[in-house]
Amino acid sequence: MRQTSAVSASNQAPPYEDILGFVDWWVQADPIYMKTVLDAIKEFAGYVDAEEPGTLIYLVYTPRVPSQPPAGTGLIVFVESYASEADFNLHLGHFDSHIRNRFGGLFVAAPNAALQPFIQVENAARYRPAPNQPPAGFIRPGGAHKAAITQIVKWWLTPQADRTTVLLDLAKFAAFCREEEPGTLLYLFSLPVPGSAWPPAGEGEIVFMAAYESEAARTLHIDNWDRLFLAPHKDDFISSPGGSFPFIQVLDLELFAGMVRPAATTGGGAAG
Repeated sequence: MRQTSAVSASNQAPPYEDILGFVDWWVQADPIYMKTVLDAIKEFAGYVDAEEPGTLIYLVYTPRVPSQPPAGTGLIVFVESYASEADFNLHLGHFDSHIRNRFGGLFVAAPNAALQPFIQVENAARYRPAPNQPPAGFIRPGGAHKAAITQIVKWWLTPQADRTTVLLDLAKFAAFCREEEPGTLLYLFSLPVPGSAWPPAGEGEIVFMAAYESEAARTLHIDNWDRLFLAPHKDDFISSPGGSFPFIQVLDLELFAGMVRPAATTGGGAAG
């Protein structure tokens, strides 16, 4: 993940700890390669927990059915956050020595650099209603590990949408979820940082990450979303080709390894 060029739409760098890195790697289609890489990453995640106090969030996922569109074979998804650029650079050096330099040849190669793994990176900044307010959303203590369902979901605002109003209402909805949905264990939304996504993020994109303790908890959340947020804002989002509902992408995930520092968790409830 590269965060050093992160600049917000207002030409102000967001607080470093607000940046969520969504990083995708692909292992070559060989079961032995996949096992080798996952074993190494699991060991490395323990090293990160013990030796990198400035790594705030380090979660490693493999895809689940039914992602829409279907997730690529061999995909490994990292969700990361760091307290500072120095903490990120420290982690990057550790990752290179533990994983990339040892097992880089087991990953799918970049089309324009055969000796380099192909990766996709999206750095997205958590939304703050105001600079002096905390970022919207929450991670309940233990929530990432207790979740039965985890998803990364992308929506796209129309060019005509009142972006400020939509984001403020999203922050209010996230606060509602924190108070009224104890089964929603993690709920974050973030905005791609210009110039810090490969491939470039789509215009108007909002990246959600959510985790639930059960299917019943996810159903309750969706019902609340449809009633309290989407109903007044349906026309603010890009429609599906048929025009009857908003177009979204959903990546269903299975937690493989990693941790969330206590400093990054907020909200009590079922996972506390």
